[in-house]
Amino acid sequence: MRVLVAEDDPVIALGLVERLRTLGHEAVGPVSDGERAVALAQEALPDVYLFDIEMPNLDGLDAAARLADEGLRRPVVVIRGSTTRASSNVRSRAVSAPTSQSRSIPAN
Repeated sequence: MRVLVAEDDPVIALGLVERLRTLGHEAVGPVSDGERAVALAQEALPDVYLFDIEMPNLDGLDAAARLADEGLRRPVVVIRGSTTRASSNVRSRAVSAPTSQSRSIPAN
């Protein structure tokens, strides 16, 4: 499975990529902001999106929504740190996002 990784913390991003590879998946990326995630998704056409909720330029949910609007709807795994602001708002946005599937998992 090809998984697009978008995470602005380089240590977490590299850890996610390595874990995906050990599980037998192909990591696409990582990229560090939502705009770059959208561009790479359009180019690489991954099977799944693994997006940080808070990234520069465009957050993970907005990136997933933009891709869905462009016909690139995929399952989405949303990563959020334990310090993510307004976590109840994040949960409600994740549930109502126009994605195939959303799961919120703490990265810390």
